[in-house]
Amino acid sequence: MLAAIFRAIAMALQSVWWLLMQGGHAIDWTINKLFGGGGPAPAPVPNLKIALDDPEEKIVQAQEMVKGVVRAAETISKMSPAIQAQVFASMPAKDRGLADLSLLSDDQVDWLNGLVEGQLRIVAESSERRVEAALNGDRNSLPAILSVGQPDPESETALAARIAAKRLGNLAPTPFYTAPVHTIQ
Repeated sequence: MLAAIFRAIAMALQSVWWLLMQGGHAIDWTINKLFGGGGPAPAPVPNLKIALDDPEEKIVQAQEMVKGVVRAAETISKMSPAIQAQVFASMPAKDRGLADLSLLSDDQVDWLNGLVEGQLRIVAESSERRVEAALNGDRNSLPAILSVGQPDPESETALAARIAAKRLGNLAPTPFYTAPVHTIQ
């Protein structure tokens, strides 16, 4: 009888072990199906012309697409000075010397070249209307950027001088601090 109990316990443990192993394989199988099994990357194609169905036609189509993209970019950049300024502002610093600024005046080009990276980001992200207003010299058209031809702010504007005078006039001398006297009665 004791041997039958041990056999039952052994069979139960064997069943649990078998289920764990099968469950592990099921998990492994699921992961392999979901994520591709972890095989090596496919080898690069040594000759693209052989791999394509009609290689000459595909290569000609790709070249035409590139020409079309270039033409579209040139057309867009010739549309307005504001677009040229935004394209300039969105370019990497090393490529800005190659930008087409033909629609901008000398003052506008100097203004663009005088902006720092954060200001150029504002120009690139602003609407075309706001950039055009800044190029035309309208005040406060772009946040934190002086427009073209706008003079540097004076060190103290009339309003700032009035506020400072008001603050100085309202200042009372600070009273001398004395500790409160507690008397016992």
